[in-house]
Amino acid sequence: MSSFAGRDLKLTLLEASDQLGVSSGTLRNWVRSGLLRARKTGLQTFFDRNEINLFQKKIKSGQILKLRKRANKNISEKTHGHAELLLNKENEGLLVQLLNRNSKSPQHILLAIYLVQLIKQGLCRLEKSGLKFKNEQLKKEISEWGLNLNSTDLKSKLYEIQESSLDFSDHLLSYAYQYMSRIGEKQKAGAYYTPTGIIQKLMNSVMKQPGTLLDPCCGSGHFLVEGLQHLRAMGVDQPWSYIYGSDLDLNAVRVARAHLTLASAGQADSLGQIRHQDALLESAWSLKFKYVLTNPPWGAKISQSDLAKLRKKYPMLKSDESFSFFILAALKHLESNGQLGFVLPDSFLNVKTHADIRKELLTNYSIQEITRIFEKFSGVLTKSFTIKVEKKKPLKNHFIKIRNGAEEFDKTNSDILAEAACSLSIESNQASDSLLKVLEQQGRSYLKENADWALGIVTGDNEKFLSFRPRKGFEPVYKGSDILRFGLKDPKRFLLLNQKKLQQVAPIEKYRCPEKLIYRFICKELVFAVDRSGSATLNSANILIPHLPNYSLLAVCGILNSVVAQFYYQKKFNTVKTLKGNLEKFPFPLPNVKLLKSIEKTVTRLESKYSAADYSQLNSLVMDLYGLSRKNRELLNTLKLSPSFIAAR
Repeated sequence: MSSFAGRDLKLTLLEASDQLGVSSGTLRNWVRSGLLRARKTGLQTFFDRNEINLFQKKIKSGQILKLRKRANKNISEKTHGHAELLLNKENEGLLVQLLNRNSKSPQHILLAIYLVQLIKQGLCRLEKSGLKFKNEQLKKEISEWGLNLNSTDLKSKLYEIQESSLDFSDHLLSYAYQYMSRIGEKQKAGAYYTPTGIIQKLMNSVMKQPGTLLDPCCGSGHFLVEGLQHLRAMGVDQPWSYIYGSDLDLNAVRVARAHLTLASAGQADSLGQIRHQDALLESAWSLKFKYVLTNPPWGAKISQSDLAKLRKKYPMLKSDESFSFFILAALKHLESNGQLGFVLPDSFLNVKTHADIRKELLTNYSIQEITRIFEKFSGVLTKSFTIKVEKKKPLKNHFIKIRNGAEEFDKTNSDILAEAACSLSIESNQASDSLLKVLEQQGRSYLKENADWALGIVTGDNEKFLSFRPRKGFEPVYKGSDILRFGLKDPKRFLLLNQKKLQQVAPIEKYRCPEKLIYRFICKELVFAVDRSGSATLNSANILIPHLPNYSLLAVCGILNSVVAQFYYQKKFNTVKTLKGNLEKFPFPLPNVKLLKSIEKTVTRLESKYSAADYSQLNSLVMDLYGLSRKNRELLNTLKLSPSFIAAR
């Protein structure tokens, strides 16, 4: 290891994690598993700057392959286009070839595509003496690219594009920008391409009247151009003059300016209206806006120094989620009674970490509408929605309109605010909410403080600690896909259980417990089974050892696998993760000895051999335990569960 004598060779834990784009916890795990070395001076942990630089290069080059599925996504150098941007499908093949040939000079090829489009619109000419622009404003905009317009390289690219068979009525510049942007940089910035259909629906919902529009994280300018077209359709004179944007990515700003210039036939002041700035930490806008619409960064990596500034600026936020900061920053830019329209991930709705931003909106602003998005985002797995917020205090009887596909219903603002977590479930309508209240009123016991929990193991080095066949010193280990309702498949993985070397491991006695529940961590449904083998689990399978008064482990297993628990979890939390914090809130009713004995016997039969009749009997017994009405039972019986989790063994 290099010497730590000079301060310039040292990196603190926070500095090293910022450079690598991972959390400090991940960095500690890498040290523990031997991937990185660190040195301590008193209570401070330091890293050698040269070693961190080398480690970063190895991730980028693919030498450290085991990190590809996790942290090094943020520094991946892969690129990806969006075919939906191109109406003429023949364009994609031609454009990809062109971009690949010019991958080492992305700015040059982007500018060349833009210049050819300007030429096509008659806004500039390519003469022997060089490029001639229609006006000084456009000339200044092009000069901001910082490239030599008379260079042989740029001219050759211009001629190459002009002579190609590309259809220039298509969104060539948008596709090129997205394709030339590295996936890792996008993920680190939390930036995702928003399909045009989603933008248009949000515009239609929010922009009912003419007014100024700001996109504070505009990327390549899709919201801005759609906003211009929306205002033009309203009959607004000079609609481009209403459009404003900013972004931290200079290349994105250049492309956004290009899009605004092209959409306005060169009449917009693109340099003045779209600015290169960090909208969270600085703002050069002196005016207030009627509308702020955007798809803000989700889960962007914020440096520790910037995070400290943001927490000082927005003290009501305890989390470090980028979209929360953007919501508050956007609201500051709105005029009184102005409208905010955001695209957000489902984590905003019910994850405990984001309770602070939910409470802030519910208390001081009027959430007008929440609409489920069914279109797929390229590269995004999480569910998403759009939210419309008005900058005014909510009335006492304020309702929030929920649109979830064909289903539309209202939620009472005060009812949501009354809950500690201020969860906003959009999967649950009035009838479902009524049943949730019935179940909660029956609650007498909870797993919180009445259970032991354990996370599954993260090895930190699967090649070293995991095997697909039995080996000396290795033992069978369960993963999530091995778990079915009421039973376990034979494990197909084997683990070398070295507690000191594994990246994440619970106390061994939790795994060795003679009787415990294990459940799938990533799953759209609750899936629990009893393990009596004392086996370890991987991180896709977690452990629950309940200690509820008068409830046996079998009874708890039956209840958590029942449609009652499925309904409660899906409607209340709507997440594909089975989280400890959510399970701790599930209400168990007053114990009924006779019913619990019957539930235990039914679970025993289901463990031996699953049958639909026995599962139906279990559900009926659990409904009896909660004292549910016929109407509520009918609602529960409409819940469809996946047969893949309850297949006969």
